[in-house]
Amino acid sequence: MDIKVGGNRFTEWLRRGDWGKLGGSILLIIGVAFLLFWRIGHLVPVLSPSEITFTDTTHSIHQLIKDPINAPVRAVDYTLRIIHFGNIITFRTVSAVFAVVALYCFYILMLNWHTRRMSIFGTILLASSSWFLSVGRTATADILLVTMPLLLIMTSYLTFRKKAKLRSIAYLALIASTALALYVPFMFWLVLIIYAVYWRQLYMVLKKVPKKAIIAGSVVLIIGLLPLIYGIIHDWHIVLRLTGIPETWLPIKQYGIHAKEITLSLAYRTVPHPELRLGTLPLLDAVSAILLILGLYYYWLRRHSYTAIMLVILGVISFILLVLSPHPAYDSMALLIPVSYIAVVAGLTLLLQQWFTIFPRNNIARGIGVGIVSLLVAMCVFYHFERYFVAWPQSPETKKAFSLTSH
Repeated sequence: MDIKVGGNRFTEWLRRGDWGKLGGSILLIIGVAFLLFWRIGHLVPVLSPSEITFTDTTHSIHQLIKDPINAPVRAVDYTLRIIHFGNIITFRTVSAVFAVVALYCFYILMLNWHTRRMSIFGTILLASSSWFLSVGRTATADILLVTMPLLLIMTSYLTFRKKAKLRSIAYLALIASTALALYVPFMFWLVLIIYAVYWRQLYMVLKKVPKKAIIAGSVVLIIGLLPLIYGIIHDWHIVLRLTGIPETWLPIKQYGIHAKEITLSLAYRTVPHPELRLGTLPLLDAVSAILLILGLYYYWLRRHSYTAIMLVILGVISFILLVLSPHPAYDSMALLIPVSYIAVVAGLTLLLQQWFTIFPRNNIARGIGVGIVSLLVAMCVFYHFERYFVAWPQSPETKKAFSLTSH
């Protein structure tokens, strides 16, 4: 199977003069840029308490060395301070750039797992989600809980496919992604899952890639992890924070409450958290919640595939880690975004497949099916746009939460 990475498509469309696909892709890029960067420093013109707490950890290199957790974002924020360019816009823009990376990885994965139409629909749904925007436009490291899983899954997929082109580059990208991911809380388990599920493929890759690539990958991994190793040597509690293992355990009943809150937050109601969310509205809209359920059924039908096994294990471990978190309704809920929207796209694919099964040769009926799906996607985009860009910043609770830092 040929691996689709997206970039060569533009050249192909230009050569063939396929202006429709080229124009559609450009519109998608413009739409994503608009959603992530429009009024990023002015929609809510002050930093939230969480943003202030996070950006205060980037004042000196000593802070980074002592506590390297979330270094991919904190190192960039520190660099902005060094060049005297650190402000509300640039700090939030850092997260938005990582969000763009997440969307690109998501698009490439969906392009390889589903059709181009489904990859576009899925990327639009993720990019416009108020859940995604709330972490992608905030000056914290929460976006890494979305970007790193998608980056790891994408690079592992491109590396382990039998007919992957540029395998050495994909392998080096996987090693670099692994090194970066280990600085982010909970990602240790994802790395463990990927290498455990695909260990046979990894063994075959190591036999096929040039020795120079293996040596280069080893050097990248060792150098990349040196700051983390140094930090752990000086404070072993960093290991607990990175793995999500609690330092102090709560009563069993409390973990049951956490599990209930997390489950309900997806489709029914959330615990109020005005810094990121509007009232008690669920993280997913009704359409996406139904598609998620259909997506779970889609992967149940393919439960013996490596992809399904990896995603199920990832989803279960992510849920357990959130349950063990002291405040899951406030902290780390973004960890569920990748697996949730992968399931949403699978549900959308299953829905359209069933429609095409009913009308295998009727082009008019097939066109109506695509039109209905397009309408559903458009409704979701409109709902989340109104929810995030209009209702949330005007909410009294949001104004009160951000006013705490405006004095």
